Amino acid sequence: MASIKDWAKARLEVVIDKRRVAGVADELELLLVSIFTLVFDYKLIVKLLGGRRPSDKGKSGHAAGEWGHTDQAHYKVDVPLAMAGLGAILGEVWTALGATLTEDADFGMSRRARDVVSQLSDVNTAGFYADYFDRLAMAGELWRTRPSAPVPDIEALGDEAEAAELAPVVAKQDTEAIAESTATRIAEAHFRSLQAPIAGAKRNAAGNQTGTQPVLATAVAPAAAVARLPGTPGPVGAPGTRAAKRATRTAAHQAAQAAAGTPAAARAPAPAPASVPAPASTQAVVAPTPVQAAAAPAASAWVPTFLPLSITRLIDKSTKAAAIDAFDFVCRQQGLAAHMPCAIKELTGSCQGPPQCRKCTAQAALVSGGGTATAAPPGLVARVKAACNADTASRII
Repeated sequence: MASIKDWAKARLEVVIDKRRVAGVADELELLLVSIFTLVFDYKLIVKLLGGRRPSDKGKSGHAAGEWGHTDQAHYKVDVPLAMAGLGAILGEVWTALGATLTEDADFGMSRRARDVVSQLSDVNTAGFYADYFDRLAMAGELWRTRPSAPVPDIEALGDEAEAAELAPVVAKQDTEAIAESTATRIAEAHFRSLQAPIAGAKRNAAGNQTGTQPVLATAVAPAAAVARLPGTPGPVGAPGTRAAKRATRTAAHQAAQAAAGTPAAARAPAPAPASVPAPASTQAVVAPTPVQAAAAPAASAWVPTFLPLSITRLIDKSTKAAAIDAFDFVCRQQGLAAHMPCAIKELTGSCQGPPQCRKCTAQAALVSGGGTATAAPPGLVARVKAACNADTASRII
């Protein structure tokens, strides 16, 4: 007759899929022991029991299935799926060992997982299960080492974890979201203030190239103000006439030369320009600094500003405006486009690697050919992390 351990192992193999069991034999054994000791590894549970099972149809990479993940892109699906599979096996095993069920046949683990992922971020979901599994491990240790200790109440311990971690963390998330929204508005206002001088300079340059006078508050000094400049003649003719305009331009030109220390008599007379030139004060446009140049949005691609809280996602496949895109942007600027280091690996310390990740594949080929893997630009990881919000920064090493 099969033992309860053999039964539990057979159930795990069905959930994982027998076609993949051989590749994770050691991890499967760890999970099997965890079911009886209640000492769980959150990421291991989600990897083996979450994800997508292999398909019976087709031979493509998609048909091979995928292991579960705890990151932002997958946890809302993979965590409830994994906890439902674990809870069903725990219910069978621990009721045989004397535990009682009051909510569901899985100690409410599937319901609890849905509630948690619907309210918490991926990082806070991992924190919730760290607290819950600590409680289970302590209760399991007492039950094994002390004859008088009761059978662990798996369901009640989950309720305690919810009371301690769920509502307070949700409230904290809401407060952080409000603070982040305020900080983002302040950062955006600061960014617009940096953009205004650059935009004005571009408009001025465009106006000069087309031979038209740009409309700026300080572009043309009023005739009365020119007449009050010391050592300059007043305008000749009625206001608005061609003679008055020519006299105004001459007076402004002489005043600028006098301020520069060049005598008016030493200059050869220049022919009148075909169009009114911009005053000297608006012709000198200071080149934008590297920070301002990086802040200027490109016409065809997103350009990171690296302002605080300007990056709110680790990966964003829709807009390409995330931490990984900022990392790649700087690498391309520094001439690393031919052998780009993997942004996911550099920022988080882990990646799916070859052949799933083409950048890791290219790096592996470079090393196997006798070369050296491309290193990330010094300080780039810290620079990207400093521009992220708190939630995104917590995922970066």
